[in-house]
Amino acid sequence: MMSFGTCSLRGMRAGLGALALALALGAFGVGCRSSGSQGTGARADASASKGTSEGEGGAAAGEGARPDTGVDPAAGAGALVAAGAGPAIDLWIAGDLHLADRGAAPLAALPSLVPAGSSGILNLEGPIGDRPSDRSIAAPGDAPILTNGRDVPRILQGLGVAAVSVANNHAADLGRAGEVSTIAALRWSGVDPAGGDAGVAFFERDGIRLAVSAHDLSGGVPEGLAEALERADVGAHHLIVTFHVTGPPSYLPRPELREGVELALKAGAKVIAAHGSHALARVERQGDAVIAWGLGNLAFACRCTDEVDGAILALRLDRTSILEAEVIPIDAGLDGGPLGPASDPALVIDLLRKLGSSPGEVVDGRYRLTLADR
Repeated sequence: MMSFGTCSLRGMRAGLGALALALALGAFGVGCRSSGSQGTGARADASASKGTSEGEGGAAAGEGARPDTGVDPAAGAGALVAAGAGPAIDLWIAGDLHLADRGAAPLAALPSLVPAGSSGILNLEGPIGDRPSDRSIAAPGDAPILTNGRDVPRILQGLGVAAVSVANNHAADLGRAGEVSTIAALRWSGVDPAGGDAGVAFFERDGIRLAVSAHDLSGGVPEGLAEALERADVGAHHLIVTFHVTGPPSYLPRPELREGVELALKAGAKVIAAHGSHALARVERQGDAVIAWGLGNLAFACRCTDEVDGAILALRLDRTSILEAEVIPIDAGLDGGPLGPASDPALVIDLLRKLGSSPGEVVDGRYRLTLADR
């Protein structure tokens, strides 16, 4: 999770062509760097891998008959559609969150950014515990210890967060006891943890049941990931997979993330999202799935990242399809400050397009993916 360099989105030339940027990124494998500026860009994470892969026990929690999706299996996987029949739910997925002891203030603007009544999924960096988080790095290469206040589960539940990934490289920052107590605290507050010993998180809205399978790739692709993903969606209409990654700065996905995404697609995941590098990356559709290769920060109290440009992926789903998908550019809440809408959403959207995001249109400062071939 740690960061050592930054790539300033606002320092990039807005007129740089997509091909030129792609060639530059492909040639060097990293984004541009500059010191002391806040902007979009991948961050180095030299922290040792502390997260855990999804446990065997959690996958059995939702075992049972698969729900009636209304799809004829002989018809094959359907394409994304622009409208559907029957109930639909609104969902949003955000990137990295570390609140420490800052309370709810950094997230105060979140309800105004996401659809009313929607359910959220995010990555919680660090366990829940009484020890205040370090707010500085003692020496180059040292990993900060991240913790979150005991009020965080209640705050998340009040904001409509339904599931939280605890599969990341800071999950064990308070040891084994911290991992166990964090899972228990989230469940007690009505927020489903996903990943590690928590297994797969299941929640249901308006008769639509979702499975959230979260995995830490800090140490590479975990052994048995393919099998875990294959069984994760039993009893759910849709499988949502999140991956936590670390590594040197890059707008491009790391090899382990590419492999993980490929396995998730084979397992039938409808939505795949990555976080952990604190950097934005492209958002695309592949068949009937939507992939967010990097969502950046949501809010981060630790002074170990200065990536202010982030995104929230907002979706509408019915029992069989993704009906709508759009990227909401945000300015992350850093060092305890509040998150908010992006100060320059057009620049963020321009970057996403140049990185190879699927076609879409700009609507009210948001990037709405084209879901049906027209």
